[in-house]
Amino acid sequence: MKYAMDFIEAIEREDKPRKNGLTGVRDPGMGMLETQMFIESAGMYTDWVKFRNMMPRFFSHDWFVKKVNLYKDNNINVLPGGITGEMAFLQGKWDQTLEYMVDVGVSGMEVSENYVNYSHAEKIKLVHDLRDHDIHCFFEWGVKKPHEPLKPEMAIKEINNLISEGVNHVIVEEGEIDMLLGVDGQSENSHLLIELIEGVGIEHLMIEAIHSKQQAWLLKNYGTTVNIGPNVLTHEVLWLESNRRGMGRGVNYFGLDEWLEKTGRRRNDA
Repeated sequence: MKYAMDFIEAIEREDKPRKNGLTGVRDPGMGMLETQMFIESAGMYTDWVKFRNMMPRFFSHDWFVKKVNLYKDNNINVLPGGITGEMAFLQGKWDQTLEYMVDVGVSGMEVSENYVNYSHAEKIKLVHDLRDHDIHCFFEWGVKKPHEPLKPEMAIKEINNLISEGVNHVIVEEGEIDMLLGVDGQSENSHLLIELIEGVGIEHLMIEAIHSKQQAWLLKNYGTTVNIGPNVLTHEVLWLESNRRGMGRGVNYFGLDEWLEKTGRRRNDA
């Protein structure tokens, strides 16, 4: 692809399909025309789109298939929210739901335990089912409203076990991130997130950071390769991508650092 103003050097990114630096976006229920407009402007920077909660259940079958295919035709993977799997499990419809998702061409599914209390064996079976059907397995780890910060040693053990069983990406729940970083990215608990990332490997995690200052903290500390989502808002994808390249106030324009050092032209107050 030829970019506009490609004579200006900038931090580059791996093209899709990417293994790292994934952006997961929440589809709020856009119509086909709106979806096409979103793809036109931000599709190249969107790796996954999530239909939250039970939203697919309230679409017509034909429309849902059409929308899944629109995303896939533009190299964007699709997954339903974890509540879909929880409801299917509770009603004894997990196998039927999995077969349906395979038939319509969904790329991934999320195993969550927001409300369902799974046994360890049940949890691992769900992971294995996705693995065996070649469905990308996301596992949402953590609670929505934690009362205290996570304990890294315990979290690392649990998450590494899930990865060893076939989970492709572990989503660190939004509530856990709020506890570790604060909504302003200034929490004194951030060192616990660093311990977690070091113990698991950043490539295995997708961080559910919805607040811009949390995203900026992640980008300043881990650069372009951190996976953020799957709840990025559609209108924030380009903002996030610009910050991944070090071009934004929130990340202190670190994309300029190399050239400021080379030229010695950094302002004293910058």
